[in-house]
Amino acid sequence: MIFALSRVYTQGISEPVVYNNFLWTMPIELVGSILVFLTALLSAFLRNWLRSFVLLALLEIVVAPTMACFTVGMIFSRLGVDGVFERARGSARMQVLSAAVLILTALASAVANLHGARPERMGVAVATVLIGASFANRAVYGFCQNRISRFLGVLSFPLYLVHFAVIVSLTSSLILLAEARGMLDLTAALAIGGVSVAAVFGLAFLFTYVERFTGALCGRLALALLVPPPSGEPIRVHGRAGGDVGEAHRAAP
Repeated sequence: MIFALSRVYTQGISEPVVYNNFLWTMPIELVGSILVFLTALLSAFLRNWLRSFVLLALLEIVVAPTMACFTVGMIFSRLGVDGVFERARGSARMQVLSAAVLILTALASAVANLHGARPERMGVAVATVLIGASFANRAVYGFCQNRISRFLGVLSFPLYLVHFAVIVSLTSSLILLAEARGMLDLTAALAIGGVSVAAVFGLAFLFTYVERFTGALCGRLALALLVPPPSGEPIRVHGRAGGDVGEAHRAAP
């Protein structure tokens, strides 16, 4: 419980990562989330949000590259809301350009990795270019919007959380059991792998309901604390898994 509430956010900073080291991103996500909230609050006072966000992202790439990912994500989200990517997907010229950028960037990144060049700043820059070009490319965007891709997107975070628990419990137990009975061969290994994958996906799917419940709870709490008194048009708030988490009303201007 102490690990879940506190140490998961400080491990690797004040102590070695010795427990579930796949959660090494949690301290980064905590600081990045705070950065997103602060930036969103300050954006209301910015005359040119795009220029300010781009300058912030460039500063972060120099000082703290991983933090730039959050700011770039905010930039892409705002551009998406403003219809910039939708217009790009409707342009034949942008389809050719975005496809060329995707191919060339992927090849350049692969060559750099083969030669052992993996600086953190380069990774952030490559990810930014690939994601931006993917949003602008009709074929790639359409693939990411199909039902399978969206389902995997919903499962991605639960998979990240539960896979290690399955490895150190079910998978390890099956390996030890098979070895003790002299049955640990390629067939047994494949079977254990299949059972483990099925267990991970099953647990991840069940966890989406936990995530939806906590999202609904937090959404209703936020609505109760932050939304003005009811009047006018209703506001719907949606959770990460796609369900409605609450309703309030927009205050009349």
